[in-house]
Amino acid sequence: MIKKERLGWASFTVQSTVITALMVSVLVTFFAYLSVPETFGPLADAFEAWSLRLGNIPSIPLIILAMPLVSGLIRILLNQRSLTLKDEILLISDFIIVLLVLSLYPALLEGPIRVVFAGGFGLGISFQITFFSYIFVLLSVIVWFFVMMYAHEYMKKENHNRRFFVFLSLSYTATLGIFLAGDLLTLFFAYEMLTIMTYLLVAHSQTEESIDAANEYLFMGILGGFAIFVALVLMYPLTGSFMFTETYDLFALGGGRIILILILLMIGFGVKAGMFPLHVWLPKAHPVAPSPASSLLSGIMIKVGVFGLFQTLFYFFIPSSIWSGNVWFGEMVIWLGIITMVAGVFFALIQSNIKKLLAYHSVSQMGYILMGVGVAILLGEKGGVGFTGALYHILNHALFKSILFMVAGLVILRTHESNMYELGGLYKKLPITMVVSIMASLGIAGFPLFNGYVSKVILHHAIVEAATYHSPIFYVAEWIFIAVSAGTVASFLKFNYFIFFGRLKERFSDLLIKRRSVYLPMMVMATSLFFIGIFPRFLSDAFFIPMSMAWPFDLDFTVHGVIDIPYFSLKDLTLTAGIWAGGISLFVFGVKYHWFHLELPGWLHIEYVMLYPLSALLHGLLTLIDRDHTQMDLETYETYKASNYKLTFKDHLVAFSDTLNQKYEGLIIKSDALIYAIFLTGVVIVMGILSFVV
Repeated sequence: MIKKERLGWASFTVQSTVITALMVSVLVTFFAYLSVPETFGPLADAFEAWSLRLGNIPSIPLIILAMPLVSGLIRILLNQRSLTLKDEILLISDFIIVLLVLSLYPALLEGPIRVVFAGGFGLGISFQITFFSYIFVLLSVIVWFFVMMYAHEYMKKENHNRRFFVFLSLSYTATLGIFLAGDLLTLFFAYEMLTIMTYLLVAHSQTEESIDAANEYLFMGILGGFAIFVALVLMYPLTGSFMFTETYDLFALGGGRIILILILLMIGFGVKAGMFPLHVWLPKAHPVAPSPASSLLSGIMIKVGVFGLFQTLFYFFIPSSIWSGNVWFGEMVIWLGIITMVAGVFFALIQSNIKKLLAYHSVSQMGYILMGVGVAILLGEKGGVGFTGALYHILNHALFKSILFMVAGLVILRTHESNMYELGGLYKKLPITMVVSIMASLGIAGFPLFNGYVSKVILHHAIVEAATYHSPIFYVAEWIFIAVSAGTVASFLKFNYFIFFGRLKERFSDLLIKRRSVYLPMMVMATSLFFIGIFPRFLSDAFFIPMSMAWPFDLDFTVHGVIDIPYFSLKDLTLTAGIWAGGISLFVFGVKYHWFHLELPGWLHIEYVMLYPLSALLHGLLTLIDRDHTQMDLETYETYKASNYKLTFKDHLVAFSDTLNQKYEGLIIKSDALIYAIFLTGVVIVMGILSFVV
């Protein structure tokens, strides 16, 4: 048995290495073709002809959607067969999907690919691949391939391996379904499927903590889906269709109903995007989910929220004909992004749990992206830089955050410890993990020559343009942007210092590392961060500028604002040096004065904020009613009630008020989800009632 296991592992290691080498070769060749197609001569012509033939097959989006489902079904049918064989099938399937998606690039330059089922659900459902959705699909399939390779090793240490990969395949299909949706109704169905499948991934370990986190995620996900559904019901009489093939100019109609629809969509997609204050599920779901699921949740799945916002905003609300009338909305999205950035980085700095720190940084980084979206809306035709910066940061975040969650997973897998303050000195035992972690940290912290630096420079230029072309108030947003970036530097200095440096704990001195094949996908992805950083214009030329041509942006302004950015100018490098100096200072003082061990007071909890005023109001009313009346405690109240003692109205008020306090201290505080569900459901109901009045 032992020999078979070793041979199985060796077989997978060899085969995964071969497939990875093929993948890297394919990707390098593809990107070389995009850079200098003329050097490929007849091969380039043959590739373009093949792509055009694929593009003429309307069912291509359905084939891409079906492949993860088929591989998951095969895994089920194999049942108790070799685990290695089942993982190899998934890996080969994912490799084929990548090849298929790469092949579509030349065809999509000619136009979108669509398939429509006119009778679906009575309104019609459709799927499409546009050049805009292509970048999300391509990013998803590449990241998914490498995370699946990592998952082969990681999930050997987890129970219910078979079930996990089935749900992961279904989540893959749902994610692609959102990116390939040709209309808002189809996108909604895929959104709901993703909520259910990722709920099962979060609850995978079936511990009390994971079940609670999964329930909170499900509350928020269903609430977000409900908000989108109500928006669809309100939109249809105005549009008569949900198709992404035309623009609807809803802002041109004016009125409160349009604002209501917009707010509902912001809530619905904001839940998935981790937008403050809808982010509460994210820092609870990541620590309990298996690390491969965390990598994909943060790297890919939360991007569906931003994608949904892009699709609905730019098709249904802000076409070029009425672009200038949406200034207020652009301002709102920018400040929502800024608040999300600040909240995420602040809570990340005071975390001790490795995965919670990374989860809060997912919130913070989504704030950067929302800020870019807001600038694009605010500046209208001159918003191409914000649009490009947001897209660039989506891609960069998917790469470095997927790697960081894989790093966290390996550290926890090897040490069985998630509290970074209990770690230290692991560079001696996990040197490759440390190198990969530092590279990904340099990426997210925006160090020059790494990918995060590029997108942060673009986003910084975008917020400066908002201040220049619209209002000087956005110079305040710029300074907050700089401060948050310094906080990000401090966070990842803390992350790497407490995990890898310092004194090695005695209990880790005998740490043995086996089966090193898990490092292969991490190293390949980490290398990509460096290449993006040293060739910053490549992705802009190949993807983002062609993409912006499909949206109502001034192309010359966008090209000048993105292509002509001097990424390594003295001004930008000096600013980056200042950010790093601030981040290093914050880290040093934070360690010295124990700022990172800060525990927030109870009154900052959402339950306290909502319940304490009610309790205080009741006690105030009681005091006004009778200043001399002695308040009975709950035990006395229950005793009197059981004995049919005649209780006054005030006695009931006292008991209710104290019950609120006890519930807050005991049960309600344990469920952010319940509080948010009640609050936001109430908001949605009120808005629904108002929609019939407005």
